[in-house]
Amino acid sequence: MKKIIIVVVLIVLAFGSQAMFCKKHKNKNAMPSWIKEKIAELEKQAPHKAKSYIKEYEYNDKKVYYIPADCCDQMNPLYDENGKVICHPSGGFTGRGDNKCPDFKPAATDGKLIWEDIRQKKEVQD
Repeated sequence: MKKIIIVVVLIVLAFGSQAMFCKKHKNKNAMPSWIKEKIAELEKQAPHKAKSYIKEYEYNDKKVYYIPADCCDQMNPLYDENGKVICHPSGGFTGRGDNKCPDFKPAATDGKLIWEDIRQKKEVQD
């Protein structure tokens, strides 16, 4: 009986670690190429005063990506999976964006930070 329990535990551990590895690997590969290009572009620029980051959400049953503008009173674009701007849910003079997706904040789910410019933390704190 002890041997059976040990075998079962080993099998569960083996499949569990493989599933964890695949999930991490899948997430990295699942990042669209245009996002990787956007990250490379942002990393070539000097750090912005506003925090640079990219968040992935589910919105209207689709993956979308929110990338805030680099500074003050600019519209913050929301991109579809292909890198096309859907709308600007925030930013601008009013802070409310372009009103093309006014339900974004309450309707968007599963927000995940997928990239953050860590250089800013050092330079902005000075």
